[in-house]
Amino acid sequence: MIETSHRNGSWDIGTTIIVSGRPGGMFARFAATDLAILFLMLGLIGVLPLVFLTPPFQVPDEQQHFYRAYQLSELDLRGVVRDGAAGAVLPSSLPELADRFLGTRAIHTDRPVRPTPLRETLKMLAKPLDPTRREFVDFSGAAFYSPLPYLPQAVAIAVGRGLGLGPLGLLYAARLVNGLAALLVAAAALRALPVGNMLLLVFGLLPMAVYEFASASPDAAMISAAFLFTATAMRARFRGRWTWKQVLLACVAGCVFCPLKPVYAPLLVMGLPGVFRRRAAGHVIAVHAVLIATVLGATGLWLAYISSTLVLPVPGASLSQQFAGIVAHPNVFAGTVLNTIEVNGLFYMYGTIGILGWLRIPLPETMYLLPMIAVLMCVMLRHPITPRIGPAEALWQTLLLGTSALLVLIALYLYWTPVGEHVISGVQGRYFLPLAGLAAVTLGAAVPPRPRTLGPLLELVVVLTVATEVVWTSIVVVQAYKVF
Repeated sequence: MIETSHRNGSWDIGTTIIVSGRPGGMFARFAATDLAILFLMLGLIGVLPLVFLTPPFQVPDEQQHFYRAYQLSELDLRGVVRDGAAGAVLPSSLPELADRFLGTRAIHTDRPVRPTPLRETLKMLAKPLDPTRREFVDFSGAAFYSPLPYLPQAVAIAVGRGLGLGPLGLLYAARLVNGLAALLVAAAALRALPVGNMLLLVFGLLPMAVYEFASASPDAAMISAAFLFTATAMRARFRGRWTWKQVLLACVAGCVFCPLKPVYAPLLVMGLPGVFRRRAAGHVIAVHAVLIATVLGATGLWLAYISSTLVLPVPGASLSQQFAGIVAHPNVFAGTVLNTIEVNGLFYMYGTIGILGWLRIPLPETMYLLPMIAVLMCVMLRHPITPRIGPAEALWQTLLLGTSALLVLIALYLYWTPVGEHVISGVQGRYFLPLAGLAAVTLGAAVPPRPRTLGPLLELVVVLTVATEVVWTSIVVVQAYKVF
């Protein structure tokens, strides 16, 4: 139960709040634990098949992330730069595996969709690792990434090496453990979230999210950690105070996603409006000072430590020149941002829901429509007792979402876009998935409640919609790669 008092159209949450096992009314017939279990079950239905059905390295940059995870499994945190490429000395069988399934060792090139029968793929399980035969391997796009989001993959690879697995076996092990860890963390976030639970169920099991969870990519940990941070911060906000355990958990979650992608740093201050509650200002400021100092401090230390391995991946890109251009001509940069959104906005929306492979496999049109319908139904399911936020806090959260999205564009403009281009390169819809947790909270707590005469039916439709998307994702992969 959540005890609240209504005042001026918003909810004044004090220290008298009692949070029980039920979510904030978005799925009132189910306890939060039930929703978390449902998320986990649907997630397993989606992730486990994709671990094996998705051909090796057919998730964007997966071969680089696999190399990085292997490097970390040998306790090598920082690689080297050779001939303008950042990487490490790894077993030659790893890039040979990538060459076998991608047709090249180049880390940035065209990636056509080719038939990859599973029976042919599994034959590569017999290829040994041969760890003594080594060479320098280029993974410039991942060499400077923080080790924390690679922890599940690195542990899986280390154990797999001990069991004598070959390169393909290690990739499957990394995918499997990475996916299980991400699902468990995301399920914990859904259980802790005080409002917007059903929306998080929809967002957390979008085809693109499930596809990333079933890979060796650190995006899986980044997305789930951002969900957990959001849930922890919002639970503390509605409770009225942070516990030391919540502060510690939020610091750990922030240190997973922020050093990897500092563009999500605005999430750290989502709970700051709590300063306006009576007798809470000092507590809220102190908590956020700890969060910011810990997470941004860890981010800064890591970036300083790893800066020598930062290699720009695109010819013509220049961090210094692009930054100078933004400062000298902000109006020109603003025009570039607007032009980019106009040209690629629909592509970003579709990519957030799911464009699979190396952005080569669009989903059937119905699969883009179903999540939108599910979101609308979740909003209609708002229960009158659901905790709410006022317009000012809704605006604050919307501002944070917009700021993070803008930082994504700025980062890709600095890092990936050649000087002189008027459309920002390299932006993908999956980069917005870590923001889905805050979006769920904003929609779930800011939209006024609706009559619930069709509540049970709508709830069933939402669950069936999510289940359909999850299963359909595997079917799309099987058909696109002719797996069987």
